[in-house]
Amino acid sequence: MSSVSVRDVVAMIPALPAPLRTLAFPVLLCAGLAGGLVLEVAGSSSPSPPPAVTPPSRSAAPAEAATRFTLPPLDSFAEVIERPLFSSSRRPSATDTPQSTDRPFSATLAGIVISKKSSSIIVAQGDPSVLKRFKQGDEVDGWSIRAIEPNRVVLERRGVEQQIKLGDAPGRSAGETAPRAHR
Repeated sequence: MSSVSVRDVVAMIPALPAPLRTLAFPVLLCAGLAGGLVLEVAGSSSPSPPPAVTPPSRSAAPAEAATRFTLPPLDSFAEVIERPLFSSSRRPSATDTPQSTDRPFSATLAGIVISKKSSSIIVAQGDPSVLKRFKQGDEVDGWSIRAIEPNRVVLERRGVEQQIKLGDAPGRSAGETAPRAHR
């Protein structure tokens, strides 16, 4: 049995009929790729040892911690709230400016949030109502927030205190009842 080399096969291509000549190159290419694949698989039959893993050194940990991203404190975003993003002038609208000091608290207390670190209230203001978050010490509708408790908020303006409970109607303080409708 004689062996056939690639040169011998290539030399026979011109002698093949035209339809087989067009298939000769793709067939030779597939045969070559299949042979390479067989050699690759046969050569990797012995498992290679896994690469050695070195534990990270203790000096690398502080460097990694220094490059780790952390959010800045929420107080640093105060200007974003003070300057409305979708306003062309980036100035607070007229409804956001302090109201007249002769009126009662005209917003609705929509929620109270108390956590270990801070307390805040959620207030519905304006028409249509917009929910806004305030912390103790902030001013809402000309009233200063003095205390935030689980069921009520204590507000003060010019020495006058007003208590607002969840669900109180705008303009009413805690304990007031709504006027009755005439029949």
